[in-house]
Amino acid sequence: RMDIEEILTYAAIDRTIRIDDGAFHWYCFGIECSSHNFYWYEQPTTCKMHLIPWDLDNAFENIASNANPVTPIADEWGEQSNNCQAFPYGQWGLEQWSAACDKLTGTWVSYEDLYQEKRNEFINGPLSISEADAMIDLWAQQIEEATQEAKETHNDAISVGLWQNRINDLKYLLSVARN
Repeated sequence: RMDIEEILTYAAIDRTIRIDDGAFHWYCFGIECSSHNFYWYEQPTTCKMHLIPWDLDNAFENIASNANPVTPIADEWGEQSNNCQAFPYGQWGLEQWSAACDKLTGTWVSYEDLYQEKRNEFINGPLSISEADAMIDLWAQQIEEATQEAKETHNDAISVGLWQNRINDLKYLLSVARN
């Protein structure tokens, strides 16, 4: 009912850029554990299911370190948990459950070779230094003037210098993600 290549492409991107607040992050409250920040869409003509992520504002935060104390996922892709009990994790000790404990996402982990293939395609394609930096530089060029105007107009806007530092931070994080 789903395209396994499509879902593993999503998984490879999700885990590479650390979207740690989405489909693979299982928060537990009491005895209920669930993932969140995605929808399932069923394509009417093919009856295929597609995972549609949303709320990606925490993407990239935890690539080099657990910068966001709430969102780090307790286990990496491919780790099988023998203990499917909720456990406290992260700086705040929020209870989590391994995504490998879920029947659906746990099954995706068994496609390790395809996952690695999709991850390599992402790293050597859209995330490669040449492609990613070119897009970042293009987008930065498009919005630099608006960033400067915002700083001149609003007290709470960031300076162009700080904005440029954040662009460099993103490029650094992407280099860490590639490795």
